[in-house]
Amino acid sequence: MSANKMNRDAIFVSAGDREVFASFAIDRLSSRFDVLVNYYGDDVALGARLQERASYFQARKTTKFKGLKELYQSDPERVRTYRSVWVCDDDLILESGEVDALVSALVAFRADAVAPAFSMAGKISHPITCRLPGEHAFRFTNFIEMNAPMFSGRALCRYLDAFDGSLDGWGNDWWFLNLFDADAQPRVGIVDQVVMINPFDGEKSGEGREIDKAMPTSRRRAQWLSTRDRLGMREWPHRNLFVVTTWDPHPSFARQPNAEAGAGESSDASQTADLSSVVGAQLARFQEPKVLLLGAQLFNRSLMDAVYRRDGHLLVVDDRMDPLDSLNCCLSESGTTSHLAIQHVPLLEVSTFGIPGRFYDTSAINLDDRKFDVVIVAGPDDNVATSMPKLPALPALAKLLSEHGFAVILHETRPQEDRLTAEVWLRSVPGLRLERSSEFHALVLSQETA
Repeated sequence: MSANKMNRDAIFVSAGDREVFASFAIDRLSSRFDVLVNYYGDDVALGARLQERASYFQARKTTKFKGLKELYQSDPERVRTYRSVWVCDDDLILESGEVDALVSALVAFRADAVAPAFSMAGKISHPITCRLPGEHAFRFTNFIEMNAPMFSGRALCRYLDAFDGSLDGWGNDWWFLNLFDADAQPRVGIVDQVVMINPFDGEKSGEGREIDKAMPTSRRRAQWLSTRDRLGMREWPHRNLFVVTTWDPHPSFARQPNAEAGAGESSDASQTADLSSVVGAQLARFQEPKVLLLGAQLFNRSLMDAVYRRDGHLLVVDDRMDPLDSLNCCLSESGTTSHLAIQHVPLLEVSTFGIPGRFYDTSAINLDDRKFDVVIVAGPDDNVATSMPKLPALPALAKLLSEHGFAVILHETRPQEDRLTAEVWLRSVPGLRLERSSEFHALVLSQETA
């Protein structure tokens, strides 16, 4: 066993005597990735070359995830340190795209694992993994194949802690997909910008697949069925959850707020720090703008003044009567009620991918039948039961966008991970441009204009 070098990202390859991808990764990708090799072959000269050039080398006659488990057990801190680990078969060929796009997607969308698409020039084991044509940047799926998943370091450690070595290949993908709850939540996906070729079995040198010589497919399948039943796991039909049409892959998209920043201090001074100024910038696009505020706790005089200056109209909606009554009394004394309306709207039970939640009854919201130009959505706090922008409310928000929204501002008071779930989904809405304010956790969506 040998180890050296430490990049932020790594590629793990279980390599035999007919490998091509370990050598490719060392030759072409080692400036950006540590290349970790488990060598299970018999060619002494090839093993020596790989050992000399790999960032980490071990010689074990075992299958891919068992070899990775052994690496993790022998050097757990190395695996925990990596931001991403791409776990690859040794016969894959990169047809097109930049491997860095996989890392960018993994980080930007806070996924547990992503995978490249596969080319029709090679074997397609599962149709969902075939490259999906189109201009989209990413798609969340409920399945990725085990031949080339890229895991976040955190998610990989979770899987390796759970994996007990009872599988020799077949079913590893179902195991980590069950662990990540991938059928119910957007935790894995495919980057169609990166395309790999999985060679047909007849095109491989030698006699068939090496894993089939080690253990017949029927036995490996039986291993999975036994493990699945023992641990209560399941399989499900493959499907695309949703597609992201626009994407800025800059790593700052997934940056955590600065934990050392003082109260009210932005973690990024270049971001807009005042929610009312974010709203004001949107109002400047409209004559007599119509503004919908979902959640009375976000109301303030600066917001009202911004609407008033543009001779606009503001409707404040809440599911609780107390804040609406207090707001009504306050504004009646200020003389601005001609620009303001207040409405009590109940919450409805909603669900997305089987995840329950609650959101405003959007069919009950109106402003004299005029469409809204700007919608501000408050996230849940201790007193508000709304689930926006948590995942369950997204279909209700989609309805609101289609019926009213020109610009949408989402104000989320819960941790950033919850907000990013909505941010990822909102980036998939066609024709919308997204901006955000980090201090106030506000997202601004505007329709694209010529």
